[in-house]
Amino acid sequence: MTFPVLTGSLELLHRAAASVPADHLGAPTPCSQWTVAQVLLHAAGDQHAWASIVGSGSPPGYDPFAPPRRPDSDISQLITDA
Repeated sequence: MTFPVLTGSLELLHRAAASVPADHLGAPTPCSQWTVAQVLLHAAGDQHAWASIVGSGSPPGYDPFAPPRRPDSDISQLITDA
């Protein structure tokens, strides 16, 4: 079973992440305690958590409410792997 809302949300998140230069991932956001990377990973983790709840994927590999400040690898891959 597929869930177009989850698939579409994750695809839009990939597009948003692709537009962020790697040297901006550590930049601050309006969420004063989170970096750009953390906001992206929070959103990805949320999507993966929902997918796992409905039986359409695996849960995120990190706590979406405490994502890494500055990922060591490609943000797009982290979003996919969340």
